This record gives sequence, C-alpha cells and structure tokens, in this order.
Amino acid sequence: MPTSPTNGLVLLAGLMLALSGCSSTRSAADPFTGSTRGTVSVTVQNGYSDDANIYSRQLSRLRRVGSVRAGGSERFQLDWNVRGPLQFEVRLPGGNRCLTNGTQVDPGDQILVSIHFGARRRVDGRMSLCEMRRSR
Repeated sequence: MPTSPTNGLVLLAGLMLALSGCSSTRSAADPFTGSTRGTVSVTVQNGYSDDANIYSRQLSRLRRVGSVRAGGSERFQLDWNVRGPLQFEVRLPGGNRCLTNGTQVDPGDQILVSIHFGARRRVDGRMSLCEMRRSR
C-alpha cells in the first residue's frame, strides 16, 4: 500500500522531534577519551565601581571571556570539553585582580560570578572581591 504525502510529512516531523530531544548542552563523557563536550553558562554580576575584564582558568590555561560594565550583568557561554576545575580571574582598572575559588564544572552547569565593591568572606573562608557559585 503506497504511503500518502501527508503520512510521510507526519513521519518526518515525528522523527525530527524525536531527534531534537537527543541534543542538549549536557553530554556524557566520551568512552574513548574520557572528555566531555558541551557548554557552561556563566553570568557575571559586577557590583564594582569600574568595568571588569573576565578570564577563565582551565587547567592553567587563561582565556578571555569578556567584559562587564560597572554595576552591570552579562551572560556568557563557554565551550566545555576538559576535565578539571574552573576558576575565573577578574581584572579591574589600576592593576587590581581577583581570582575566584575553583570548582569542578560539568557541561550544562550554570555559574554565577559576583564582583563585590569591597572584600567579602567567600564560601571557602577567604576574603575576596569576587566569588563563584555553581548550580545545575
């Protein structure tokens, strides 16, 4: 029995819908290399009185993420395909720098980096202008 064009379109739409559910920002580890592939969402809230340049530190590799205006907030997406902790370095005018605490991050995680006007006690007990928090 021949298939009608309508049945073919319905079948194609169902197949596309099923396949779209397979893609995600969170992915499993590659069984051959142990690496993961995906993205990490980073929101930076700058409570400092000057603009800030943001860098990520992954396995001692420094990469520029972007900049955030004084009093502003920005969202960034980082490709994430390495194993190991993630840290952020915040560079402020006048040579001031701040390094967040490091934490293990997985694809699909959401990160909040807060830059404070004055030093505050972080979760790890250290005083700092900036801190990082992870959520899934």
